[in-house]
Amino acid sequence: MFPRAGSARFLAAPSTANVRSRGSGKTANRSEDMRGLLNAIKRVIGAEPVSSAKRVLFAWEMGAGLGHINRLLPLARALSENGCDVIFALRVVEHAHLIRKDLPHVRILQAPERQRVASGQPLPPAHTYADLLHRTGYAHPEELGRLVRTWIRMFEHLKPDLVVCDHSPTVVLAGSGVVPVIHLGSGFATPPTRHRFLVLNERAARGAKERQAEVLASIRAVQTSLGREPLENLTDLFASAAHHFACCLPELDPYRSARREPAIGTLAPLPLPTELPTEPFVFGYLAGDDARTASVVEGLIAANVAAGFYVRDGDVDGLKRLVSGTVVTLYDEPQRMPDAILRSTAVVHHAGLSTTEQALAAGRPQFLLPRYIEQELTAEAVARLGCGVNLGVHRGDRGAVIARALKSGAYQAKARFVAERVAERCASDVKEAIVSRCMDLLKGGRPAGELTHSAKTALGG
Repeated sequence: MFPRAGSARFLAAPSTANVRSRGSGKTANRSEDMRGLLNAIKRVIGAEPVSSAKRVLFAWEMGAGLGHINRLLPLARALSENGCDVIFALRVVEHAHLIRKDLPHVRILQAPERQRVASGQPLPPAHTYADLLHRTGYAHPEELGRLVRTWIRMFEHLKPDLVVCDHSPTVVLAGSGVVPVIHLGSGFATPPTRHRFLVLNERAARGAKERQAEVLASIRAVQTSLGREPLENLTDLFASAAHHFACCLPELDPYRSARREPAIGTLAPLPLPTELPTEPFVFGYLAGDDARTASVVEGLIAANVAAGFYVRDGDVDGLKRLVSGTVVTLYDEPQRMPDAILRSTAVVHHAGLSTTEQALAAGRPQFLLPRYIEQELTAEAVARLGCGVNLGVHRGDRGAVIARALKSGAYQAKARFVAERVAERCASDVKEAIVSRCMDLLKGGRPAGELTHSAKTALGG
């Protein structure tokens, strides 16, 4: 087992069998731990000959869920088919098996990460994107500096010709002047450069300016210590990336009014719009640990609305007892999302971006229970389009809201209209456009293994 760094780590994962669970192991002295980490990486990677093929590192630093991998994987597959040596660095290395289904021989590493200290208190709401950085290590220059240098060390040992990363501001920061970086992600995770950040929560305005100033000061301190030109404004954070792609439907982009060019669209293929089934049927994909899930199911049962739910986590056994003998079915396994959506006349979910995009493309009305700020923004966008309801703002019988909408046919016409508009755009064009940018950078890049002067300086070489 490889050593774990106290503040940032990355582990080789040749198979999912050697994945170490989070939080295990003892934390040693930070400097000694980091030296042990780097020695381990040298043994695993440094001993290998540098391939003559162009090497591309795919990195995922921040955020949860599978959307990050689902955006990176089609690009990795395409570049691998073009003869590139592909490597992954994942925030959650336990998801390695999802990549190995398509790329069985690819190397997968644990991405560097900050040490998390559990406070037992929920995080306060974020006012802007700056607050998201503030709570993930950017408030302290020492912590941010360790993380940036660990990424630079990873670049030194892996010697990539190009880095493609999803929701990874620190990768962009570390890669500046070191290696070409393409940054992508959802609209939420890719704020446009040189434009003020979107206000996420007005109630969190108190102290927001001071927190943003702390984040900028930390970044400037780290850049200065690396001999780099410090940022003038925090909104320039992504300006050093070779390309910065918002990979979502423009209709769902929270920064849609601020971008010089609209969001590029989705990397994954989307279903085409189809006619609604003749009999009403609701498909639901919800979390069992959300107290609202049971109330939605109860409401649909009371309204005698046929439905099928896949519920992850929480008291699933209790829900099984609740639906027994009713018009609602609880699936034992995850449903193949496009098929499940197309079998339905409406979809109930937490406003995750991927599910929202698929339901929007299929022309299905959506009833949304957002749990996090990005999901709240997505739910608001769907409601603004007239394609569904943000149930999060309803305090009454949410099942009854869904039943009334199904009976009246509300949202169906607008959902169909938007779906036809989405169908005019092609996801394969998005993938090809990004792959083309990757190939252009690789053709004009330096030989594999050659670090830029600023990288050598940053690493003391």
